[in-house]
Amino acid sequence: MSRTQHIVIVGAGQAGARAAQALRAADADLQITLIGEEAAPPYERPALSKAVLLGEASPDSTLVETATYWSTQRIDLRTGVRVEAIAPHEGYVQLADGSRLQGDQFLLTTGSRVQIGRAHV
Repeated sequence: MSRTQHIVIVGAGQAGARAAQALRAADADLQITLIGEEAAPPYERPALSKAVLLGEASPDSTLVETATYWSTQRIDLRTGVRVEAIAPHEGYVQLADGSRLQGDQFLLTTGSRVQIGRAHV
């Protein structure tokens, strides 16, 4: 009997959350871990940056899914966890606490940050 594939998604923002949902919909047996550095569960940033900051909606209204969704879908959501290194050929991610998380495939959904500075020509 073959073992279950383990997909590790680094980045628990909207893209990572939607990827985890799509993977679960495609394969009920797949082992999925979704890792995010932020303490909050996945939320929709456009809604946060508009309605919540204007006081028109509660922060909970921006969540991609309810807190129980992730466990009932057997998606291991790890928030407040920083990934320090990804070693796909060795089959693991290195976490900030020094531990390693094994995986068969890795999906990087961390987004990007704008950095304003002087260009060196």
